[in-house]
Amino acid sequence: PLTEIDRWKATELRLFLLYIGKIVLKDILPTEFYNHFLILSHALTLLISLKYVNILSNITIARKLLIQFIINGKELYGMPFLVYNVHSLLHLVDDSERLGNLDSFSAFPFENYLQKLKKIVRGGRSPLKQIINYLNSENLINHDLIKVGNIYKYPNNSFLLENNTVCEILPNSLADNIN
Repeated sequence: PLTEIDRWKATELRLFLLYIGKIVLKDILPTEFYNHFLILSHALTLLISLKYVNILSNITIARKLLIQFIINGKELYGMPFLVYNVHSLLHLVDDSERLGNLDSFSAFPFENYLQKLKKIVRGGRSPLKQIINYLNSENLINHDLIKVGNIYKYPNNSFLLENNTVCEILPNSLADNIN
């Protein structure tokens, strides 16, 4: 529901901005606020579309719409509206000119993984170190590391020795070809 918009994932916000919001907000928002929303929605639709972003006139239209969105936002919401994120919208046009449609350089594919990383961090101290340590141990677990005596064995016939060197047991046919 709209009451929980602060909990939505970026992909849900994207869906709302590009598709659903145009329908849902039509009878909810006053006309000037609805039209303001439509300006942003249309500008980003032009920048997201593979079909539209490669046409120079559409880039120009998207830039003008985003400038209009910012100007109207200042009028509708006052100076607090003009935060860094709103300013960054203008740079999306430049990025789309250089890199293509927004989806070609989006971070959406990583959004779900971010939740996993957040769960790894157990306190505010050294979060990066916590993540790295966890991922290193996770890699060992995912590779089915087995301890045999004082030696750790990987399933690919590799062994981690006590002195932290790795040796691999090769079949005779491969071992004969090594110089």
